[in-house]
Amino acid sequence: METMKKCIFFIAILILFGCRQEMNFHSPLYTGSELKIGVVGKAPDVRETNVSFTPLSLEDILQKKIRTI
Repeated sequence: METMKKCIFFIAILILFGCRQEMNFHSPLYTGSELKIGVVGKAPDVRETNVSFTPLSLEDILQKKIRTI
């Protein structure tokens, strides 16, 4: 019975801490030339000023209108 409790406790600790997402991800700033990225849906917020997002629909992608970004 004691072994069962230890096993359940260990599994609970793994679930609580093993599945945790790191919320403080720090990536280096992009310092290259101007970058245009096509996105379907909401564009993310970025720190870089030389990165811009162009909204696209799935239809645009299927019709291969990507080159007009």
